[in-house]
Amino acid sequence: MRGVNDMSTNDIFSYFGDYGPSSVEWINDVSCNVVWLDAATTARALIGTSRSLVLKKKGVAKQESTGIIKLY
Repeated sequence: MRGVNDMSTNDIFSYFGDYGPSSVEWINDVSCNVVWLDAATTARALIGTSRSLVLKKKGVAKQESTGIIKLY
């Protein structure tokens, strides 16, 4: 994760509480790796906490209902 400069290890565990992370490896003050014991739980956490990203090009962007973003 990046942008965790105002979060503690306990905050990270709370954020991912529904997915049971096993540990947090701090890289520096703003980045860390969250570790799970199996790939399936890792995937559930990634899917469960992900949000759509809307990209803008020249001030215009359109996000389709499929989650695919097309720039016009």
